Amino acid sequence: MAFDQALQQVLEACTSESHALKIESIITNCVSQFNDREDLVQPAVKAGVLSNSDCLKLQSWENEILCEQAQSVFQFNSSSSYLKTSLSSNYIQALSELQRNTKLKEDLKLTTDGTHKITLLNLKKSQTQTEIELQEVSKSFTKSWHTTASNPKSHGAGSTIFVGITMKLPFKDGGNAQASIIALKNELKVNALDVSSHEEKVSLAQQELDDFEAFNKKQKVLLDVRMRFSKDRIDELELKLKAGRVDVTVPAEEILTLARAEIAIERLKHDYVLKKHSATRQACQVVNLCNVKNFENSE
Repeated sequence: MAFDQALQQVLEACTSESHALKIESIITNCVSQFNDREDLVQPAVKAGVLSNSDCLKLQSWENEILCEQAQSVFQFNSSSSYLKTSLSSNYIQALSELQRNTKLKEDLKLTTDGTHKITLLNLKKSQTQTEIELQEVSKSFTKSWHTTASNPKSHGAGSTIFVGITMKLPFKDGGNAQASIIALKNELKVNALDVSSHEEKVSLAQQELDDFEAFNKKQKVLLDVRMRFSKDRIDELELKLKAGRVDVTVPAEEILTLARAEIAIERLKHDYVLKKHSATRQACQVVNLCNVKNFENSE
């Protein structure tokens, strides 16, 4: 359905917009920490503690993170522009409604029960079965009993009376009823194949989602460990920097490592949500999901 597709695109745009804002926040914090140490760079270069090569390395790192920032700003602007164009004057109200009422469940289990496509296929099956029954009736014998009798005819000592029974069979339909029944039964077979194909597609979507979730969890654990180590190292390196035991590039590099880990975690979350949206699109219409199984009210 066109409405479902449009809603799906709006949900994905909302997800991308939110993701871009979070990336922007991470990068802004990283740049701020770089700027806090910028005053230490030039004096260190003049004193010979820091080489020009080290200075250029710091600038290269800062440019790298600024490129990430530019990409996140572009993603935010693109998503925001799409939402404003799609939702028009309802932009603010619609976003509020979506954020409040369309939060995907953590434990997402896909099912074909009650979905739009399965409902239509079941209706088609019932209709076809009814048509077959009607065709079966149309080609069967029809019987009529008559109470009228013929005039009795005498044959010597007795007489004979004939009672009429009429049985009709549509011999003159050219075999149309039987042909229709065969065609309708073939339609039932096709319907069954469509149901099976849809169920298999949903099953594959669930398997892909489960595999991605397992990968996502492992990656997040590793990135969480990296973040924890980076935070501990930054605290330690700041003390060493004040004591003159390391130059400014060492904690700056660790700050960049921390920012990369935070960005990677945020991207994992973003990719996982998009994967869920993709899976729900395979499984059934988004409208069904919003109202029934896989979306929950966030209140």
